[in-house]
Amino acid sequence: METSAANLAIGGGDLCNIASPGIALSNPASLGRIHTGFFHSSYKNYYNIDKLPCYSVSLILPYKSLGAGLRYESFGERSFYREQEVSLSLGGRVYGGLYLGASFKHLQLSIEADRFSHKGTSGDLGLFYDCRQVLLLGLCFENLLATTSTKEDFDLDVLTQTGVGIFPHENLYFSLSYFRSEEVGRWHFGQEISLSNFAQLRCGLRSDPTRYTAGLGISWERFALDLAYQSHPVLGATSQVDLRVDLFSKERK
Repeated sequence: METSAANLAIGGGDLCNIASPGIALSNPASLGRIHTGFFHSSYKNYYNIDKLPCYSVSLILPYKSLGAGLRYESFGERSFYREQEVSLSLGGRVYGGLYLGASFKHLQLSIEADRFSHKGTSGDLGLFYDCRQVLLLGLCFENLLATTSTKEDFDLDVLTQTGVGIFPHENLYFSLSYFRSEEVGRWHFGQEISLSNFAQLRCGLRSDPTRYTAGLGISWERFALDLAYQSHPVLGATSQVDLRVDLFSKERK
């Protein structure tokens, strides 16, 4: 699931642009590039289905070339179907433009108010390379070393995603990534245009099935609001709204 509306608006799958609040948790290696702490909250409704809401809250704290993130996410309703995740992420610079990061995740799935319930843990490993702030490369492996609380079939597929971000101009950003699981391969493409220091327009698309995305970002002093929309050829549309609050006063980059 996309960790921010800014990410969803450019087709999802972005691993590189730290201006998107959720990237620090999509790719934990990018935590080493965060320069100011912030609180981030998000809400979306998948396909306009009442029983499939998704909300999350996260806290990001940087220290020199290191960063840490704590996140909670809930998907679905307890009386119907619900997935919950708590994650702790750490990332930092290793050498030059190379960054590494890892996440530890606790997962829980429940159906009909815990009538059927599973718990498990897994980890993510991320890599990020910054080539002169023009070309950005990202790689992330998710659900490594997964364990569950029961012996029943509740496997967590290892997910692999690789992506590139390009800044041909300081106000223009392109993202391209490829996601792979045991059953699905999917491409993500998007772009973001900064109209000013306070407004951004975004659009994108993703494959399998083809879905189109769009969104808007508005920021003022320490506050940022992001809106996103995603179409679907069969199901309803998905909308998402995010609020970000910077914890320290710092010029937005």
